Formats: sequence, structure tokens, C-alpha cells
Amino acid sequence: IYADILYKEGKQNPGEMKRAYEVYKDIVESKGVNRDIMIGAKFKMGYMLYNGLGVEQDYRKAKDLLVDCYFETENRVMKTLTANALGKIHYLYSEDGADYKKAKDYFEFAAANEDYEAKCFLGEIYYKGNGVEKDLYKAKGYFEEASSREITDANCYLGLMYFNGEGVERNTQTAKYYFKKAEDKNSNVKHYLGLMFYNGDGEARDYIKAKNYFEESAKNGNQTSNYYLGKLYYWGDGVETDHKKARTYFEISAEGNIEDSKEYVGKIYTEEAKDYLNKAANIGNEEAKNLLKLF
Repeated sequence: IYADILYKEGKQNPGEMKRAYEVYKDIVESKGVNRDIMIGAKFKMGYMLYNGLGVEQDYRKAKDLLVDCYFETENRVMKTLTANALGKIHYLYSEDGADYKKAKDYFEFAAANEDYEAKCFLGEIYYKGNGVEKDLYKAKGYFEEASSREITDANCYLGLMYFNGEGVERNTQTAKYYFKKAEDKNSNVKHYLGLMFYNGDGEARDYIKAKNYFEESAKNGNQTSNYYLGKLYYWGDGVETDHKKARTYFEISAEGNIEDSKEYVGKIYTEEAKDYLNKAANIGNEEAKNLLKLF
């Protein structure tokens, strides 16, 4: 009980959370402790290690404690929470690489107990074919269940499926519906909303709206959005032509391995080189004149 009080107070005072961890650790290392208290202490320790609460985050130690808890507890809620965490550890955080089979098993248990985040992960497993045969029908079913509880990633994936026509008939309005549900929590969907306005795909073409969406997405590291911002400034679509700005965006996206950006960077440097050579040739520089013949 003392540890639980410290744990609760630790949500406002991290120092108390650290003390709570030490108390839970003493319980786990003690002999003759009540079984339910022992299991609860293992769960809290594993949860704290998993989330880095009061201690340094350590997924390996968290996994060992949570596995014990998963197989020892008879508390359905605790078992479900533990299964969710173990699924994510095996899927996302394993130092030895993802173990999709174990992740899937844990997620299936959690999903069967109304864990909608776990359902979203199962959808992703089937969407990507991670350790299973790719099955877009199953993926869509899991995503729809998770979306009903506003799981952001589920809305993102459903938006992508309808945007690309993956396992469903392509429908940009349905895609937009799911993207709009997710846009406040996932900046990547803003790229696709921008793309709709850029291409006039399900929306009236509007380069200004496209630019606004691309800028928000690019701020959060979407390199493809940087590429499209470069195109807007290179061609002067909805903005004043500005090859200097365009080059900056293209160089950023080129570093992110967007291959078409590299071509635009080359074009801009070539145009700049020609401009300087023409200026030099106009004042009689013979070498500049000879170099211009290469273009």
C-alpha cells in the first residue's frame, strides 16, 4: 500500500516515483510475500521500466518482469495491459529484432479483451505482412474496430487504404474523412491532404491549401512534403517563383532519399552555373564561353 501511495504521488513528483520503484523492487526480491502482492509489484516495476517512470527505460528488464506477470496473474485487466506492453516490446523495441509471432500472440490476447490499440497493431501486422501472409481484408477489419475508438494510427491506415485503393475501391472522400480524424495527432496525414489539393484529387486544385498542409507535415520531418514544397517554389504554383527556396526544400528532401529531389537540385545548380557563365562570357571571358558550349 505504501508503494502504491508513492506511485500515485509520483505522477506529480518524480522523486516519489523513484522511491516507489525501490519499494516494489524490495517486495519482488523478498521471500514469503503474498502472491498477489508479488505479482502486482512485478507489474508495476515492469510498467515503470517500460515507460521510464522513476527509472531509466529498459525494455529488456521490463519484458522479464511482465512475462512473469502475464503467466502468473489471474487478473484479466492486468493480463490485458501486460499483453499489450509485451506485444509492443516484441514488435517495436526488441534489441534482437522484432519477433512478429510473439507480438501477434500477445496482441491477439489483448484484442480479445477489448484492447483497441492492440487491434490496431494486428491491423498493421496484416497490412504489412509482418510475420503473416498479407491480408488487407483482415487489416481493414481490425483498423475499423480500432477507429471506432479513435485510435489515431487506425484512422491513418484506413485513410491510406482508401487513398491508394488498397483492399478497397479507391475513394478520396473516404480517405479524407479518416485523415481529418487523425490530422491533429499525426502530421503525416497532412501530407496526403496537401496532395489532394495539389493534384486536384477529390478536391478543387488549391496550391495555397496544399502548401499549408505540406508545411505542417514538413515541420515534423515528412521529406516528401519538403519535395512538394520545392516543386511549388520551383514552378511558382500558388507562390512567387523562388529557386533559392526551392533548392533548400529539395536539398532537405534529397537528404531523406527522395530521388526526384536530387534531379531538381541538379537542375537548379545547372541553371545557376549557366547564369554565372553567361555573365562572365558577356564581359569577354573566353573560358566561360567555352564552358557554355557544354550546355
